[in-house]
Amino acid sequence: MLSATKDVPSEAWIVLLDDEEPDLVRRAILAVGVSPKAAAVPKLIKLANGELRALAWEGITALGMMGALAEPAISTLEQLAKNEKDKGTTARAKAALASIERAIERKSKDG
Repeated sequence: MLSATKDVPSEAWIVLLDDEEPDLVRRAILAVGVSPKAAAVPKLIKLANGELRALAWEGITALGMMGALAEPAISTLEQLAKNEKDKGTTARAKAALASIERAIERKSKDG
């Protein structure tokens, strides 16, 4: 099994977010959530809006794990939290928003 920190550079995980194989995408989502890079945010936003619910949920969760780096995802997450009919998606979007907003607040207090 590939390790996010040992076997594959973080840039490679970002590329794998576009892969057609859901299992690879799932591993890439986890990797960029644990080792955040701003370049992953647009791809995670795309996944969050995607039709594969499991990948959307994981993308939303990873955005929440990225903290202030995921600030560009706020409007997408707000839309998902308000307009999504799926309660699991709504709950994950709200949790990710709260996490990102807390990280932004901490960052602004720390200067």
